[in-house]
Parts: sequence; C-alpha cells; structure tokens
Amino acid sequence: MGTEWATTILSQTIGRLAILSTSISYIELGERKTNSELSGVLQKKDFELSEALKNKDFELVDEMKATKYVVVNEYKDSFEVKKKIFEYFDNGLRSS
Repeated sequence: MGTEWATTILSQTIGRLAILSTSISYIELGERKTNSELSGVLQKKDFELSEALKNKDFELVDEMKATKYVVVNEYKDSFEVKKKIFEYFDNGLRSS
C-alpha cells in the first residue's frame, strides 16, 4: 500500500508540474494571460514607453512605472518571464 500511495502522489505531482510549465501566466491588473500573450504585451509596453519618453509625456511614463506585474507560476520556465518583466520596469525607471 505504501508503494502505491507514493507512486500515485508522484505521478499526480509530475502531471501538475507538466501542466503548469506549459501554461505560464501573469496578472496585469487582475487579467490572466499566457506566455505568448505576455510577450506581446511587453513589446507593446516597450513601444508605448519609448514613445512616451520621446514625446516627453511624463504623466504616461509615471503611470507605466506604477503598473505592477506578478508572475503566478513559480516553476523553471517562469524565471525568464519574471526576469523580462523586472528588466522591463528596471530599464523603464532608469531611462526616465
């Protein structure tokens, strides 16, 4: 019985990790998006930030700095996503 229990727990855990690693999500003001959607959002934010800085729209720059992103998946693939998010905001803060 002990072996069956351990095997069941292990297979359930591996299944959950596989599902989570293929579905990285993030929350932007309460919305959930996949990794590919996140990439598009970050590209759009990069463009918006560069345009705001170019046009000296410091109100928009401040608004963008105040936006918070939280990665909800803590597994290995999310590290790169998290890193991109932090680099984006870190670069945004430095360039203003």
